[in-house]
Amino acid sequence: MFEKNLLGRAFYARLGFELMHQSAHNQTGFEVMRLRLEANTRLQRPRSASRRGGEPLGGSCTGSGSIVMEKSPPTVEVFATSKSHRNVVLNFRHSPQREFGPYGSGFHEAARSLARNFLRKRGGFSDLEGPPIVYLYRHALELHLKGVLLAGNRLMELDDKGLRGQELWKLLHTHKLSTLLPHVRGVFSHVGWKEEIGHGPIKTFADIRAIVTDLEEVDPQSFTFRYPTDKVGEAALTHHFAFSVYHFVSIMDPLIELLDNSVAQLEEYWEGACDALAE
Repeated sequence: MFEKNLLGRAFYARLGFELMHQSAHNQTGFEVMRLRLEANTRLQRPRSASRRGGEPLGGSCTGSGSIVMEKSPPTVEVFATSKSHRNVVLNFRHSPQREFGPYGSGFHEAARSLARNFLRKRGGFSDLEGPPIVYLYRHALELHLKGVLLAGNRLMELDDKGLRGQELWKLLHTHKLSTLLPHVRGVFSHVGWKEEIGHGPIKTFADIRAIVTDLEEVDPQSFTFRYPTDKVGEAALTHHFAFSVYHFVSIMDPLIELLDNSVAQLEEYWEGACDALAE
């Protein structure tokens, strides 16, 4: 405490603090006092904290007449709306089972945005920019595969086919993409998409399977690029694991776009079928 701080000196003196030593402050040159309170010295209540007649203010929780100031916890509303900034609205369709595809599109757009920013950099970059890109792309792929499965399953139910109840939702809880593939292929076969299902780098279902297989060799359960270690503390990736973000994106974008179009087409088929049944 500065020597010239008369109010502070008076306050600590009333509490029983004593001077240890005094020296000049390096930055200002003013005298600085270092105080101490003996271990066995009981803090004395400043006179300003008592009423007339010597009665202590407030209650006591220790029997010493100390004032306990109870502060209300601060209110923090993380998901608050704003009048001046963009608000997002979720679950407005009252049909969350039909939103796997749209959610996948949202994650895909976020992944593409990160990848574009990364690839446009002319100078250096951080290696740790890679994991979020991979994770977002993989999650977008997972959501689109599940979107195809759900949209196709609704169509198949009209013919008393497809998965039912708990069997369906148990499958949707998995993060293992290869587990979804047989059911996605079943949907494609049901609507007549058997051989040529796309163009560019993704032409057949075998192309989809090859990409998923290669992806799962590194990231089988969607944890590899989310954490640096696995669940027992071992490295999630092999030593000096390296890959090209540009190459990764050039494969994943066409695949996710194909599945996104598939979800939209299956939804259109289902609405058409429902309209036909209603006539």
